[in-house]
Amino acid sequence: MLVHVAIGAAAVCTVAGCGPTLTIGGRPASSASTSNAGIQLIDGAAPVTTAAAPASIPLGSLSAPRSVQLSARTSTLGTLVTDAGGRTLYRFDEDSPKPPTTTCTGGCQTTWPPVIVQPGGKVYADGVQTSAVGTVARPDGTMQLTIDGWPLYRFSGDHSAGDTKGQGVNGTWFAVAPDGRKASTATAGTGASGNGSETILTTQRSAQGLVVAGEDGRTVYVNNTDRSDPSTVRCTGSCSDGFRPVRAGTGGIAIKGVTPSEVGSVKRPDGTVQMTLVGFPLYTNNKDTKPGDTAGSGAQGWFTISLDGQHQG
Repeated sequence: MLVHVAIGAAAVCTVAGCGPTLTIGGRPASSASTSNAGIQLIDGAAPVTTAAAPASIPLGSLSAPRSVQLSARTSTLGTLVTDAGGRTLYRFDEDSPKPPTTTCTGGCQTTWPPVIVQPGGKVYADGVQTSAVGTVARPDGTMQLTIDGWPLYRFSGDHSAGDTKGQGVNGTWFAVAPDGRKASTATAGTGASGNGSETILTTQRSAQGLVVAGEDGRTVYVNNTDRSDPSTVRCTGSCSDGFRPVRAGTGGIAIKGVTPSEVGSVKRPDGTVQMTLVGFPLYTNNKDTKPGDTAGSGAQGWFTISLDGQHQG
C-alpha cells in the first residue's frame, strides 16, 4: 500500500460529519532510481552443490565476494531479507533510495557492514524481485547492493542466523523487507508465550468508510506534525492531548486487512516504541469508545486512514 494523499494536503470529505482522511491504496511501480549495472542477477536460490553457491562472509570484512544470496525469510518481524548464512539485512533511514545514496562510512560501517559484491559478481535473488535489486558505489569504490534503492547492511550485534537485534536501533535501522520497505514489527501466528495471537491492526467500517483500526476495533489516527520517511515522532506534549500512541506489539500479532510489510515501528522521545503504518506513527483517540467511532477526526491536524477511499457522512 502507498499513501496517495500527503498529510499536509489530505482530501477532506464535503459530506456533513466527515473528517479529514488519509487515503491508502494500491502501490504503483517504484520510482526509485535503481542501477544494477556491473552485476549478474539470477532469479532463485544459488545451486548449493556447486562452487557457485555464495558463502556467508565474515562480519566486518570489506573484501567483496564473487556472489551474494538475497533470500526472503519469514520471521517475528514479518518477511525480511537475509544473506546466505541467514543473517538479517538492514536499511538505514539516513540513506536515500532516490537516487541510491549510502551514508554509513568510517566507524559506522564497522558496526553495520555493507553488503558488497565484486564487479561482475552474481547476485541470487530468492523471493526477492530481481527488478528491485541494484547497486550503489560506496565512497571507497566498493559496490554495495540495494533493494528498491535502499543500500543493504548487516549488523555486528547479530551473532546467529535469524537474529534481528539491529531492528529499531537509534530509531533509524530496520530489517529490510523484499520490497525495500521496513520489515514489519508484527506477524501472524502464535507468540513465544504460547498464548495465541493478538489482533493489533485490522480494518473497521465507520461513517468515513473502511478505516484502519487498532485494539478492540478502535480507529487509529495519524498527525500531520509527524513524518513518514523516515518515521519521526514530532507530536508530543500538548500536541497529542486526547490521543494515545499505539504501542508496537510483541509476540504473536495478527494483521487483518493491512499489508504486514507496511507495518513498522519508531522509537518515541520517551524511549517507548510506537507502531507505524506506511511510516506514519499511529494513535488512538480517548473519545472513541466503540468500533467505528471517529471522534478524533474532528481535531485539527489529525486524520483517519482510509483503505477504500469511500468517505460517507
